[in-house]
Amino acid sequence: MNLKRPLSVFGLLLGVLSCQAFTLSPISATLEPKGYGTSTGFRLDNESSNRVAFQVSMVTREPDEEGNETQLPATNLFTVFPPLGIIAPGQKQNIRLVWKGPSNPTNELSYRIVAEELPVDFQPGRTEKAQSHIQVLIRYKGTIYVRPKNAKSQLRVISLTKVGSPGGTSYQLVITNEGNAHQGLGNTVLSLTDAQGQKTDIPAGQLPTVAGENILARHTRRFLVTLPSNLKEQDYHAQIHLEE
Repeated sequence: MNLKRPLSVFGLLLGVLSCQAFTLSPISATLEPKGYGTSTGFRLDNESSNRVAFQVSMVTREPDEEGNETQLPATNLFTVFPPLGIIAPGQKQNIRLVWKGPSNPTNELSYRIVAEELPVDFQPGRTEKAQSHIQVLIRYKGTIYVRPKNAKSQLRVISLTKVGSPGGTSYQLVITNEGNAHQGLGNTVLSLTDAQGQKTDIPAGQLPTVAGENILARHTRRFLVTLPSNLKEQDYHAQIHLEE
């Protein structure tokens, strides 16, 4: 069995991955719609041994009930400086982001900052044979919130519906955020009350499809959850709250 070729390809891939890498930090930021808080800074660090060409852009963020996002350009709402550039090996590039959209939104607004490596060949004199290598491009997507003062979330369970076999424990959980700020679901508790008034609290740790998710302001999310094996009733009154 000849292992030389697979090992050489794996080594080449590792080499490309190690030499084409930059990072974006921070990965999330919150802006104010007006005043001093309308701008913030990011940093791109080139941790590789090669020059890296980059592009930074902004897109809208509109998730459906399954969490899949529709993204459209939001160039008219932000100033990004610089939007393009080249970072030398081991160096960093500071990025300034400024909100120039509406100054009095009623809801918190959510966007993505996209930082991506551009496929620029810094050695144009190479032969075609030398250029036939694996190319790995890096892309980061961070989160930008534009939040009015005193904005807060307000979660409500719309429904908890049994799915699958009658004796099963799979349910479809639908949660809406009626507030005007997003809410992460990392520390939430689902409280269930059966027809006899018996109450059961289920922490997010027992709901892996829910834990770590996020519901934007005025949005609804749908989750498939598996309840503990002793909970098999058709209907429960469900509430959700944040664990202190």
